[in-house]
Amino acid sequence: MSMKTESQHEVVVSPRTGARAASAVVGGLLGTVLGLLLGFVVGANIGGNWFTSFSFAGQRGYEATSLLGGVVGAVLFGAIGVWIARRRRNR
Repeated sequence: MSMKTESQHEVVVSPRTGARAASAVVGGLLGTVLGLLLGFVVGANIGGNWFTSFSFAGQRGYEATSLLGGVVGAVLFGAIGVWIARRRRNR
């Protein structure tokens, strides 16, 4: 017979917790890769046509805007990918 004091409590972990975390990681990785590629293409297009004198991270023109677009796209799409994966997993 086991006795529990007030400071001891039983922790119950849902078996679906690992699956939720895994789907969030996969969603985040897919979103990050998609956002990175899309950001590179859109950034290069914008920098090559309109912001030819823009400077970022030691680069100029389409290279600079491509880098910036890749970073912004990766962060935004990664967060959106995690959000979508967690939302779909809760259903």
